[in-house]
Amino acid sequence: MEKKRAANLQFVLWIAVYFQCVKSEEPPLYFSREPECGSAVAERGVKILICQSYSNPAPVYRWLREGTYVSQESLSGTFKMYSINRTEAGSYRCRATNRLGSIISDSCRVNVAYLDPLTSVQDETVNVQRGHGFKIHLPSFKSYPFPPTVEWHRNSNIMANEGPNHQVTLSKDLVLLDTQTGDDGHVYQAEISNGLNGETSTTQSYTIKVSDSGGSSNIGPEMIVSPKDTTANQEDYTVDFECIVNARPISYLSTKWYRVEDGTETELVQNSKYLLSGGYHRILTIKSPETSDTGLYCCKASYSGQTYPPVILDANLTVYESPVIISQIETQYVRDFSQNITIHCQGQGTPAPTMLWYFNSQLVQSTQKITVSPNGTLSITFLDMTDSGVYMCFARNEAGETKKATWIKVNSSEIINKPDNLTITEGSNARLPCEATGAPKPTVSWRKIFCLSNFYPCELNVFGISHKSAEHAFQYIKAMRSGDIPRATSIQSAATALDAKKIGKLIIPSPSFTEKRIAIMTEILEAKADQIHEFSDLLKKHKKSVFVETTYDDFWASGLDKEATIHTRASAWPGTNKFGIIMSGIAGRLRRSPGRSHSASGPKTRTASKDKSKTQQLQISEMIQDIRKTQNSGGSVTKKTATTSQVRDSHARTAEG
Repeated sequence: MEKKRAANLQFVLWIAVYFQCVKSEEPPLYFSREPECGSAVAERGVKILICQSYSNPAPVYRWLREGTYVSQESLSGTFKMYSINRTEAGSYRCRATNRLGSIISDSCRVNVAYLDPLTSVQDETVNVQRGHGFKIHLPSFKSYPFPPTVEWHRNSNIMANEGPNHQVTLSKDLVLLDTQTGDDGHVYQAEISNGLNGETSTTQSYTIKVSDSGGSSNIGPEMIVSPKDTTANQEDYTVDFECIVNARPISYLSTKWYRVEDGTETELVQNSKYLLSGGYHRILTIKSPETSDTGLYCCKASYSGQTYPPVILDANLTVYESPVIISQIETQYVRDFSQNITIHCQGQGTPAPTMLWYFNSQLVQSTQKITVSPNGTLSITFLDMTDSGVYMCFARNEAGETKKATWIKVNSSEIINKPDNLTITEGSNARLPCEATGAPKPTVSWRKIFCLSNFYPCELNVFGISHKSAEHAFQYIKAMRSGDIPRATSIQSAATALDAKKIGKLIIPSPSFTEKRIAIMTEILEAKADQIHEFSDLLKKHKKSVFVETTYDDFWASGLDKEATIHTRASAWPGTNKFGIIMSGIAGRLRRSPGRSHSASGPKTRTASKDKSKTQQLQISEMIQDIRKTQNSGGSVTKKTATTSQVRDSHARTAEG
């Protein structure tokens, strides 16, 4: 029984280890825990921020403040700030990275509470005429939050925020209304306190001097504090307007609020949506503002029983709505080397959001290769390995931001540690390193490439242009004669002949190229024979050999693999072996005229004749004419993508490259 249980345990453990080993690699694509900054912290306090993401391999984290890194890379997403000060306040983001890609988190704001001491100012005397109003301004100071908690005192007694003859404004100033001779000599003072850190400060005192100039005992409505245009976010709890008007006597004054839509005024009454402060209605509070609350609001102060005209002032409310991304974006896009990709990212919000793209946490700017449209569309042409990674679309406006991430995988391989030429003594060991990267992870294999192959690396000059191999030359001429200039450029810079062939398969060949492909291949191989001695020597060496391309290509090769080709009569081969026929013809020419150059491109180490130089110019002129014909007939010079049927067709015609 014990043995059976041990065997079962061993099986379970093996399964667990196995699945852990084969788990696919992936970059971080989302945060399972976004940063939360929470409430403000007092200066010299401690603030801890936490973020968490998932990826394989595990991510490393780094923190940014206002776009600048403030931490080193760490396996922990925790960032601790000890003895924090106000200079460390700001917007923070977390970055999670592994070798496949990188993402950045939502931002959160760290606020540090402080209250600067008030500057020493002498006490003031405030003169006001009887029946009129007056505003006492708080002295200038810095604090967070602003405004802080403010208590006004009259003759050392705490005042309410509003009363029949006074009002504390939204900015914490004090307004005195309908002043009377009995107010003469009253002393006012404000105590400012920061409830987050306990700091307090007291203003200078203000002594009121009320003068009576006689005249009418009544004063019509006069504006002291008018409503101001205001903005709010849809997630805000409330938004306020204030309208403070003086009159004498103040009891004759009534204040009403209106919503103005299409020129029509609708009086606002206190309910679950609107709150009118106290009995004086000097402050209008709109609860849970929504975009439908955006509009014009009017304050009307009227004097009852008299002919004084009312005071009417209005202000606009704009409610912002946080953006959302309405486009469906896949979590992963897989593309082949040199293909194009377009991803749409459309956002909605009030105001309309700005659409931005980030690549591995870096802002993407439009280039010749990458286009970021104002509507959020991202387009990348001729994908290569450097384009693999995590792309994030952000929608931002005044109310906030949202984001979506996707992983673009480019199926390609790249050798990052190439073997070098090695000279050794006979019988000793040789070690040739070869390290490759790619997506999916490439398998490295070794094979000896004979110089007969078009994939054989060599510096080859054809029609005055240098190429890395015969395959590079053939695919380049195919692109040029077909009017596909961008892919011709990519082929020239392709690292290997295989990469060049992959790009060439995406080209839709022109009729001119298809018609002359045998002559083009012949010219390239003639140039190779003239310039690469190892190639020409091998051709001359095999006097009675039959040259055969042993692949499944029905045009250039036998149409069979090596074994099937050897054991099948040439008349029964499904392929026409055009490549082998060209090779045989060049071998015969070399054996007949061993010292004479044939290539129009001219040999690298031998002198070409003047006639052959003229032939080269004719070949180049002919190529230019082909390109112009393709352009004039609506060719693909500016066309960077092919339809599905076209791509499938180009793959089927392996004879064309």
